[in-house]
Amino acid sequence: MFLALATAGRMTKTAGLIASPYENLKGFAVSRPPVVIFMVCIAMISVILMTLAFIVKDNELKKPDVSQVRYFITTFC
Repeated sequence: MFLALATAGRMTKTAGLIASPYENLKGFAVSRPPVVIFMVCIAMISVILMTLAFIVKDNELKKPDVSQVRYFITTFC
């Protein structure tokens, strides 16, 4: 009987710990919106850069034509 009560007490403490980080994150987002927007932007940029890295890694140029690259650079600058 005592063991069951002790286990039930642990379950409520665990449930409180799970809800607490959510409430903390919600409070942080409400109190500091610019920081949250900045963090979301940084996360999006990191995802974009990682995606580009995988695309570049998988799609290598087979035989690059240097003359076209030189023409592009000279006309662009």
